[in-house]
Amino acid sequence: MKNKLLLVALVAVIAFSMAACSDDDGGGSGYWLISKSTSYAVTEGTSGLAETYYYWIVYHYSNEKDYLEDYTTSSTTGSTASYRYNRKGQTSYSYTETDAESSSTETLYDAESGLTLKQTTNSSGITEISYNIVSLGDSGGVKTYRQNINSYVNNGTPIDISAQGYSEYKIQNGKTIEASYYDTNSVLSYTIKYTKPENKAIRNKLPRFTLYRTNYSSPSYSINNSYQTAEVLSDSDSALLIRIKTFNDNILSSQTDNLYEKIKPSGSYGGGYDNNGKSNSDFTYRVYGNSITIIEYTGKGGNVTIPAQINGKPVTRIWDMAFNGCTSLTSVTFQGTIPSENFGSNEWYQPFEGDLRDKYLAGGIGTYTTTTPVQENFWNPVWTKQP
Repeated sequence: MKNKLLLVALVAVIAFSMAACSDDDGGGSGYWLISKSTSYAVTEGTSGLAETYYYWIVYHYSNEKDYLEDYTTSSTTGSTASYRYNRKGQTSYSYTETDAESSSTETLYDAESGLTLKQTTNSSGITEISYNIVSLGDSGGVKTYRQNINSYVNNGTPIDISAQGYSEYKIQNGKTIEASYYDTNSVLSYTIKYTKPENKAIRNKLPRFTLYRTNYSSPSYSINNSYQTAEVLSDSDSALLIRIKTFNDNILSSQTDNLYEKIKPSGSYGGGYDNNGKSNSDFTYRVYGNSITIIEYTGKGGNVTIPAQINGKPVTRIWDMAFNGCTSLTSVTFQGTIPSENFGSNEWYQPFEGDLRDKYLAGGIGTYTTTTPVQENFWNPVWTKQP
């Protein structure tokens, strides 16, 4: 029962996460973002209530392979949390910080299926999981893939995966519509189907909103099915209130009211500027109080300058994966000082893999060059500070 509950919770989190954003900014009036969630848990005829408030710092969505999310939450239970998600092409980085702990996850996706190829999680230790993905065919535009664990390493120690089963996914137009899990004997354990709600208001304002239905085939589960429904409680030009109910064997088990509003995230997001105030379209950034964090490099490569200030505020951090996928940088000039604690493990993910970061922390302000920019099979170019 415990595993089943964890599964249901995970599926619900995925569904709600995908539902918590719109694809465009409504012509500049803001994105449809979740602002409040009220949850009711039903247990033996009684219900408990918890409210969670969302505070958006940055939100930017180009497509399902290019988006940024940065927000914090606070709950009536007294807990707080911070979340950052950055997807760029076939890689993503996420960071979560709660009152109890923090964790980060790097994910590499398969180019054809979009499924996870490798995932590294750092939370009280490092866990690395890699997967094999095999195409099983295409039927009427629905592609089926099999995914199984290839290796599992926890804090440097390989974990036995001989008892692991495998998953099969049906994907249509780049979206998963069905997922099935089989045990080590290839016996079906459960199947999850993802569907769009029928309500037009939800479809129009939240085009990626997804519900699920799970059918359990294994007798080890205490229920036969679990599913969600969604209904609109109120709808206006600036707010949308949705009630999501979860049923186990047709008995209501939980209920969540999600409030979505047209929101312009509080953190500034826009093109960068150099020390003289000249526009520089190579960067997007956000404002945190009196400092600037560079979120993403959008230039064409070659020579890049990271300014000391943007709009009179000091640049003090380079965000995780800001330079992810930049394969043609040959020169980087730092005009200001960025504290060592603001260089995590992923700021220079792929292009520099730590060498440029280490050289800058040792050498400080100046220009750093490489004659071997990152290539397909060479991920660790060596950088040299110029006199």
